[in-house]
Amino acid sequence: MATGRRERKKAANRTALLNAARALFSSKGIYSTTIEDVTEASDLAKGTFYSYFSSRDALIAELVRETLCDLVDHAVAAAKAAEETDVATHAIIEAHARFFLDRPDTVLLLHQARGWAKLPSEADSEVRKEFKLYVERLAGILSAAEGRRSARPTKRLLATARALAGCIAGVLSFQRITADSAGRPGDLSASIRSLVRLLAPATGGHPVPQELKISAPR
Repeated sequence: MATGRRERKKAANRTALLNAARALFSSKGIYSTTIEDVTEASDLAKGTFYSYFSSRDALIAELVRETLCDLVDHAVAAAKAAEETDVATHAIIEAHARFFLDRPDTVLLLHQARGWAKLPSEADSEVRKEFKLYVERLAGILSAAEGRRSARPTKRLLATARALAGCIAGVLSFQRITADSAGRPGDLSASIRSLVRLLAPATGGHPVPQELKISAPR
């Protein structure tokens, strides 16, 4: 019984640290947020932090891993509902849009983490490895949509997955930074439809869905 309470306490502490970090990275940024900021926001002692994460970098990597895993799960579910490869591509794009609208804090987290991971000093970082795995999993979704049974995506599908990931990330970033003075991001649905049109030649030139039922967050 005591062991069960200890495990629940440990899980609660870890969740508190992750939630506090996620909120701080969204408001202050990953570069300005310190371990002290995270422990203060989570109402935990600084020493407690190191019982769960070896460093601030390890905390960032875990948040990126969790976010990308959730994102890929959404994309997998959307692609499975599609019957053709081009439709699956549209579904993947829409799944990303829905995910980021529901969780706007993740847009900033991943945007900052991508910039950080591009630094030469981060060539072997866990964050960069998580982004590579994300692209590989997207390629795997496309491979499955094509009916391929190979466990290893082709170079073509990896290139397509990188293009998809980059285009989606770019649209979401510019949607945010070009918001109006009230902070409203504009019609994301229209931007996503435009992205699908641009990608149409690469996905067989099939018609763009007339309605992507995506509503902006309130």
